[in-house]
Amino acid sequence: MYTDFLEHLASFMDRKDIKINEPMNKHTSFRVGGPAKIFLNVHSKEILSKILIALNDRKLPYFVLGNDIYLNNTSSDTWYENANTKQWTSKDFYGFLDGKGYTIYGLCIEPEEVTTAHMYMGLFRTVSGWIKNLNVADARIVGLAYLGGIAGAVNSGEIQNCTFDGTITAYKSSSDINDTEEYGTNIGGITGYIFGYPEDMGIISCCTNYGKIIGDNIYSGGIVGFTSDNTLTRSASCSRNVHADAPATSEPGSI
Repeated sequence: MYTDFLEHLASFMDRKDIKINEPMNKHTSFRVGGPAKIFLNVHSKEILSKILIALNDRKLPYFVLGNDIYLNNTSSDTWYENANTKQWTSKDFYGFLDGKGYTIYGLCIEPEEVTTAHMYMGLFRTVSGWIKNLNVADARIVGLAYLGGIAGAVNSGEIQNCTFDGTITAYKSSSDINDTEEYGTNIGGITGYIFGYPEDMGIISCCTNYGKIIGDNIYSGGIVGFTSDNTLTRSASCSRNVHADAPATSEPGSI
């Protein structure tokens, strides 16, 4: 991905300062961290300015959090039952997001009635970019399938060094459908599903789930609900502290 962007960077940066899949443990005090898709050594504000212009020219959005975000007041144990609770709408994410270790509190997606519209939900609907160093806490997500704390699904993107704490629940049926094998499935603390092209699959690394995953069918995972075998080996250095409920006949999630 972004071959043209990398070539443009090389037109004004020394190639040795452009690193692909650079291990972040080389750059952190505790010597931990997975590979960064693109790592740039920037030595001047002039170079930084050119990088930001290149991102804008290619409509590659970049975001950096500067503080915690409170979507709802979560001081009560039943905060999500408050009539004033703001419901979140998941959108697809393309670009770069560095949470800088800050936390988004009070994410709530809990429809009054679960329908086929309530699939691919989380902080983001799908991720086709890079998200790192972000925490989501005191969250509550209820839907039909493909649910995750950070993203409903990861499509040729990467989620790195992120955490989730809250509750995710997927139901197998709703008012406008009958039970099927697809519904109540593919839910995980970080993402419900990983897909992409074989040479550019999604990656989850150095992520932790402290939350509770409740599935009504198959593929309920602490980190990822479902992924193909060739992405499983790339989903390294993850941990899960999770209570996953599912029927006795169900299949467990990938991670």
